[in-house]
Amino acid sequence: MPGSRNTSGSAGAAFLAAALLAGTQAPADDNAAWLEQDGTSNSAEVLQQSGSRNEAGRDDRPMQQSGAGNRLYIEQGGGNGNLVASVLQDSINSDHGNKASVTMTGKRNELNILSQVTQGSDAAGRNTAELVIEGDKSNTSAFTAGLNDFALDAGAEAGTIRQGAFDGGPDHGNTLDLRVEGSRTVFGVEQIGTGNIAKPLTITGDDNEFGLVQDGDRNKVVAGITGNGNILGVRQLGFENTAEIFVEDNDNTFGVLQNGAGNLVSLNIDGNNNGQADGTGDPDAIFAGAALDAAEASSPFERGMVKQIGNSNSVTHRVTGWNNAFGFLQDGSDNEIVGLQDGHTNQAAVVQIGSDNATDFTQIGAFNIVGVVQ
Repeated sequence: MPGSRNTSGSAGAAFLAAALLAGTQAPADDNAAWLEQDGTSNSAEVLQQSGSRNEAGRDDRPMQQSGAGNRLYIEQGGGNGNLVASVLQDSINSDHGNKASVTMTGKRNELNILSQVTQGSDAAGRNTAELVIEGDKSNTSAFTAGLNDFALDAGAEAGTIRQGAFDGGPDHGNTLDLRVEGSRTVFGVEQIGTGNIAKPLTITGDDNEFGLVQDGDRNKVVAGITGNGNILGVRQLGFENTAEIFVEDNDNTFGVLQNGAGNLVSLNIDGNNNGQADGTGDPDAIFAGAALDAAEASSPFERGMVKQIGNSNSVTHRVTGWNNAFGFLQDGSDNEIVGLQDGHTNQAAVVQIGSDNATDFTQIGAFNIVGVVQ
């Protein structure tokens, strides 16, 4: 089993660790690598570019870098059934962040946990994670039941990718770049702190499930879905958060929850049967007359929902296509919703609870329905 341990933190030892781990690039199956580095400015590279059932890290022996300014690169490809079991980068009271880059190609690959943790009251480091996943059925066994109880709630709990100050410190400014190309994959992301960015989150393929939670202020997510039958859930807890969702193609389900003040959601939908239109969200098999009286005036319909709990919220909504169905719930004051539906048989239910709310909708096409309750 190739592996490496470096506790000196020196550059020479770091390069030695990288050289040892590079030995895992042999064209064979069932290779395994682990790493332990303790110090600053270390760098390690794991190349498992051929074969199947290779492993990088284990639950009891992770790929671990403790310190600041460390870099870890993992690449697995050329086969199927590879595993990145456990990656941990942690630092205490550091001004410098860590970076992890993972690339996995092939089918039925698994990424169990990638965690970047910053601790301490004086911490200011910004961590970066870059992931490229290419292939079908990746990460499906990392969740006992997938995210099919709607990714909105399940994503953070699954926690495949975690960034933040999990001891309540002032950690801020972590970034995540996640690109998934394939079908029937499952991923969850959790970012804790202020000023975190999940951009871009790109899903290309069919029947993928993805959940994201950002817990803190001034966080931002930009997510794009291209394909059919995908499920996306975004939950932002805090103030002045922003979510931009782009969906292209058909039968996609997604929802956004923002709990705090001064938040913004922007939806851009180009396709058919998106939102609640797949018939699984109820109420009453997805709306009718005045969008079923604004979805029965604030029932907790989740699929296709945008919920904003707090003050001064705003939603910008655009739909191009047919038979899409969405619900909007704003519980607070000074809220604004602006929408456009371009196509036929689209529906929207708008519920605004509070004062000084405004709704502005434009419909182009036939058989569109909008219901508003204020």
